Amino acid sequence: MTLADLRTLALVYLGTASDDPAYPTATLNLLAQQAYSQVVADMLDSNPGYLSTTVTLTADSTTARTYTFSTQSPLITN
Repeated sequence: MTLADLRTLALVYLGTASDDPAYPTATLNLLAQQAYSQVVADMLDSNPGYLSTTVTLTADSTTARTYTFSTQSPLITN
């Protein structure tokens, strides 16, 4: 679902249309961002490690500080 879809859905729930001056795009975007932030906060409260990963990196060479994530073992894909 895109941000535009969320705005449209919010307007339906509010029983209004996109040209309603009481609900400009900026206000609806702020509402969506606050809802998203609260969902993430609730997830982290229930499972603090959900959005984190711990890995040991191996340098590409012994003389450089370069790390290629896709060549790590196991692969770092996120």
